[in-house]
Amino acid sequence: GDPAVRLEHGRAYQQMGDIQRKLGRLAEAEHSYRRSVELLAPLAAGVNREASQALARTRTLLGDLLVRRGADKSQVEDLYRQALEAQRELAAGAHDPAATAEAQLRLGQTLKSQADLMRLNGQFRPARPAYDQAIAELERAHAADARRGEIRNELALAVDARGWIHRELGEIPRAESDFRRALELLEGLVGEFPTVSRHREALARALNSLGLLEESTGRLADAEGHLRRERELVERLAQDFPDRPEHRRELARTLSNLGSVLLHQDRLGDAEPILRRAVAVNDEIAAKHPDDVQIRFDLAKDHNNLGELLRTKADPKSAAASFVKAREILEKLVQDFPEQPRYRDVLANNLVNLGVAFWATDPARAEELFNTALGLFDKLVADHPDNVEYRLGQARCLLGQGAALTTAKRSQRAEDVYRRALAQLQPRAAQSRTPEAMRLEAEVLNNLGDLLRDAGRPEAEPTLRQALNLLETLAARPTASPKDRHSLAAASYNLGETLLGLKRRPEAAPCFARAVTGLEKLAADAPRSVDYHSQLGMALAQQGALLAEAGQLHEARTALASAVDHQARAVQLSRNRDDTRAWLGNHLLDLAGVNLKLGADREAAESALKAPQAVPEASRGQAYLHAARILARLVIRAGADPKLAQADRDHLARNYLGRTIVLLREVIDADPQLAGSIQNDPDIKALEARPEFQAMMNALVILRP
Repeated sequence: GDPAVRLEHGRAYQQMGDIQRKLGRLAEAEHSYRRSVELLAPLAAGVNREASQALARTRTLLGDLLVRRGADKSQVEDLYRQALEAQRELAAGAHDPAATAEAQLRLGQTLKSQADLMRLNGQFRPARPAYDQAIAELERAHAADARRGEIRNELALAVDARGWIHRELGEIPRAESDFRRALELLEGLVGEFPTVSRHREALARALNSLGLLEESTGRLADAEGHLRRERELVERLAQDFPDRPEHRRELARTLSNLGSVLLHQDRLGDAEPILRRAVAVNDEIAAKHPDDVQIRFDLAKDHNNLGELLRTKADPKSAAASFVKAREILEKLVQDFPEQPRYRDVLANNLVNLGVAFWATDPARAEELFNTALGLFDKLVADHPDNVEYRLGQARCLLGQGAALTTAKRSQRAEDVYRRALAQLQPRAAQSRTPEAMRLEAEVLNNLGDLLRDAGRPEAEPTLRQALNLLETLAARPTASPKDRHSLAAASYNLGETLLGLKRRPEAAPCFARAVTGLEKLAADAPRSVDYHSQLGMALAQQGALLAEAGQLHEARTALASAVDHQARAVQLSRNRDDTRAWLGNHLLDLAGVNLKLGADREAAESALKAPQAVPEASRGQAYLHAARILARLVIRAGADPKLAQADRDHLARNYLGRTIVLLREVIDADPQLAGSIQNDPDIKALEARPEFQAMMNALVILRP
């Protein structure tokens, strides 16, 4: 047939493939691109320049599509190689500016696709010069035809992609420079051509890249601003082109990332509907386009982000369900594409999150998950030693594993894990001294210091001070995140407890005061945070105890009453989590003790009687015993109160005595082994001279001689 007709026929199949790809019909698009190659290859062999150019472009597009479908990389590499051979020859042989710009544009696009494939397959350092080559060709194309929008668009995309390589190699300033340059190029382009959808799509991507970098470096307000701008663009694109799934996928990506930033600002109420919408959007797309690997990957990340929110909301069951959904998708991706490290990386992070979700309730299962995650990270770091993100992920996994081991009372193993995490973070400190790396190191030091303190080790104090120094640097930044301020408050509390253990009370008091100040601000900003309220209660209780020791009883009562209020709020928000209930019981007993010293007998009795009902069932026997001791003291005090008439003293003493006996019965019912503690307790023994006490106690068979 006529070569011109066959050329147009081949181009038509290429254009048909473009349309089918945009509509998410990937299998049909692949067929159209392959048919285009079949028609154009014989023409290109006959040294037809137009056919060679069209064939090379089709091969690049086919390679890009096969990457999206998860095809074997050797097939894709071969397509890119063939395209580049032809495009280099075409670029060298171009004579007029328009032809030169066109040839350099297409060569630059294929070089970028080749670099993208290298990055996907974990060749991070070799990918950087590949992106440099792509950008150089596109710069030359731009110099040859500065007005052509497509060239500027492709140049911006290549610069943005290179920024991701810089980020993965730990070169944060260079990454940000590339992201900002891409953004500047695209803002100008969209300003000139506001109706061209591909320019708006590329601008959304640049905003996403910069926003995620800002999130990782703790600039959450800046990140939110850029991601909200991105959301406006992709919402409009999804409305303008409802049949194109890539715009809905971009919308889901934006929602997921924006929700994550809001979550890290403790704005759970704002974040939850956004994260749920991201899951719903990608769930719908994945059901319609199951062969789109990128959609499946995005959906897994959406489930993971939602799980983080649910865990933060103290809903561990729902959080674990979301993490498990992510895990199922990611394990299949790892199985299908074992050579692509990004799936193993996200799976490993998902397993860490799942381990954290289980560490309080099932430490053995949590440790198993951490071990599996650590195996994945160890392999990633060994295979890709230049990737800083993998090294940080490995340290984050060790941090979680150490916490789980501490919960399981395996202190030596936990210490070994924490020290390994520090070793992983420190050798590359100069290269990866990002806020995230500093934050991780501080968290590991804080946990290790806490562990050493509990073991009575002298290294605890310097270890905690190291953590505190790092966290003070992070929290002093104008862009300090709530997480940084929270970690600083926690480290201050831990150091205070360490100093208390060393009998250095005057030094401990400012530490607790600092913790209280920080946690009060955090709890005010995030009033539904379980951890903020619980930890604020703990810090206030320590502050109250120190004030009581110093004889400042009224101030101590104020601090302890506030501790009770915040811990009660934590119990409510956490839906009766055991640790918050245990702390609430302790705070109530401490408050009862201070009220007793102040002579506020009614208030002392009221707090003491509430304590056993507050604590978990396993701790209830001890709580009843502590409450009984306080009521026993009230019996003695009421019987000797000179301000009361004898009849009133007797009535009040009998009232307190009756309550004491009821509490002692509850002690025996809850834990019969505490019988000896009752018999030997001096506060209880002080009641033995009272005949009515002996009569009542005779009902407790367990105590009879």
